[in-house]
Amino acid sequence: MTIDELIAHLRADDPKIREQAATELGNRRASEALEALIASLNDTNGTVRCTAILALRYINDPRGDVAMIPLFNDTDDAVRRRVSAWAMTRIGEQPHLVESLVTLLENPTSRKSTIDFTLMLLGKWGDDRALDALHRMTTHDFQPFRLRAAQSLRKICSPSSVDYLVKLLDDPHPGVQATAAKTLRAIGTDAALSAVKAWEETKIN
Repeated sequence: MTIDELIAHLRADDPKIREQAATELGNRRASEALEALIASLNDTNGTVRCTAILALRYINDPRGDVAMIPLFNDTDDAVRRRVSAWAMTRIGEQPHLVESLVTLLENPTSRKSTIDFTLMLLGKWGDDRALDALHRMTTHDFQPFRLRAAQSLRKICSPSSVDYLVKLLDDPHPGVQATAAKTLRAIGTDAALSAVKAWEETKIN
């Protein structure tokens, strides 16, 4: 079967045919099918969406990578597991994904597990484009998000984060305080180190 025929099968009525077409396109690393497979990420069938993720993983095009980010918030557990597994296999910096991750982080419909995972990924791949969103997360009502934000800011290590992290030294949760202190030490400005020293003295006293 030709690539064009397989692409046409991605629009078949039978989800099994769509799944098989996506599988074969992935096996062939058919870059010509990129746009069609990206469209399949919105297929009504979760199994087809999972198969499209795998095919795009094989094709390994940055446009496919970006298109997969919203699936961290998919309604289907299997889809979320498949796309999360893909993300965890990525090696090195992923600058083309940062803006999409920030958008997902700030999406009001994102579930808590999605936000937590996105924060973790920004701790691996984040850069200055993520700072505003991470700074806002330091004031979130949910303690694990404040902790994750403090961890993720350590990767970027921007002096602009100092004021937000200093406030976390007074967080009601000791783990958040300790994480903020560790990030402040990593940033290493005079203001950051002075704040950590003052916090450590209050612990002694």
